[in-house]
Amino acid sequence: MRLKISIFLSFLFLSIHTINAQDEPSSTKDAVAAFDKGEYFDAQQLYKKAFGKEKNKAVKAEILFKIAECWRFLNDVKQQIPAYDKAVKAKYPDPIAIYYLGMAQKMSAQYAAAIATFNQYKAANPSDKKIDDVIKSCQLSDDWMKHPTRYKVNNEAVFNTKFADFAASYGKKDYKTLLFTSSREEAMGSSNDPISGNKFTDLFETTLDKKGKWSSAKPISPPVNSPANEGTSCFDRKGVEMYFTRCSQERNKIVRCKIYSTKRRGTSWEDPVLLPFCTTDSATFGQPSLSPDETHLYFSSNLDGGYGGLDIWVSTHDKSKKTWSDPVNLGASVNTDGDEMYPFMHADGTLYFSSDGHLGMGCLDIYSSKYDGKNWGEAVNMQYPINSASDDFAIIFQDNEEKGYLSSNRDGGRGGDDIWSFYKPPLIFTLKGVARDIDTKKVLADVKISLVGSNGTSFSVMTDRSGGYFFDSAQIKQN
Repeated sequence: MRLKISIFLSFLFLSIHTINAQDEPSSTKDAVAAFDKGEYFDAQQLYKKAFGKEKNKAVKAEILFKIAECWRFLNDVKQQIPAYDKAVKAKYPDPIAIYYLGMAQKMSAQYAAAIATFNQYKAANPSDKKIDDVIKSCQLSDDWMKHPTRYKVNNEAVFNTKFADFAASYGKKDYKTLLFTSSREEAMGSSNDPISGNKFTDLFETTLDKKGKWSSAKPISPPVNSPANEGTSCFDRKGVEMYFTRCSQERNKIVRCKIYSTKRRGTSWEDPVLLPFCTTDSATFGQPSLSPDETHLYFSSNLDGGYGGLDIWVSTHDKSKKTWSDPVNLGASVNTDGDEMYPFMHADGTLYFSSDGHLGMGCLDIYSSKYDGKNWGEAVNMQYPINSASDDFAIIFQDNEEKGYLSSNRDGGRGGDDIWSFYKPPLIFTLKGVARDIDTKKVLADVKISLVGSNGTSFSVMTDRSGGYFFDSAQIKQN
């Protein structure tokens, strides 16, 4: 199962995707050690050195596959396609290499090529009953791109750099403050992340001025940002209390992500407090999203009792006791045996989240689900252009408006993961016609035509010499 995207999220997965190195050849010892710690940027370089020294064809095929795996975990799709292709041509024995080649082609919107590769995988591994759904998702994706929804998606260059910039959140209810995660050079710490080769991620803040221009993003001050990875925040309605993710790294230990809370005091922040349900070291927690009424906190975790890798869970806040309940899994309608991440609870009660386990266009797609009072409904793919062949995640909306931000590493961005704005243009209705006598079919000039709305409003116009009449968008509104 493919891991996620950006630098920050790769930490969420280390606890569930480490590789056993006991069968690796001694020539790749350093590469295996780096790979097992999730240091994929370093690992692929070490594997390349080992490949040049290796003579055994079977071992060389294994090294080629591991190089491709590094690119997969680093989410570099362009590097994945030739890397997996080399492993397949070197006769790497596990058909999973063919599958991942197909996934890389799918994430490059090469749907016809991906279908052919998946059929090759199906022939090599007929026991995989899920491959038909993967092929179906390629067919659906091709159709969705040919018939896009009304949403418009634009890259927000003002927020983005050549580094990873993602997971925007509103810092205040007036929507004039945004926080987001970034590995840009201004992030704290003097060392680079061995997973990505870039800086460890921090939270950055930008504000909108009276002229509608966003300020230059500045890193949040300590004690929120630290030499560790911070990111993916959410706020209460007052913009005072913030929940965020921190992934602390200790030498020779698996990285665990935890959710913390802190409060804004003027221009400074209180010391972050670990949420009580995050105290276990057997699971990782991240990407918090607070419900509009501030009673529920949704997040992603690989807690025991889930459906696969990372699932969406929820904890309930008891205001009188000021405590958070034990997490509850959202169930099989939302969660799959893949990874579900980046929940966002809309003001209208709709849950939005990202998943690589439902039928989708690439790897991570954005889905919606509604709660009927007992269960969460079927996950609905938001289709193109909200989704693309690349990773699409971390969507947020302004209350009661069809606009907001999402994150994606699709083509047209400035770096890897970028922040994109989206909106749905309003429908514009007009009505024109020709008035005729019902019996003689002759046009009726200079007669009054009335348009009566369902809300009781009415408008009238006179026909012209040809019997024509017209009502514009000022007179006809949606619904």
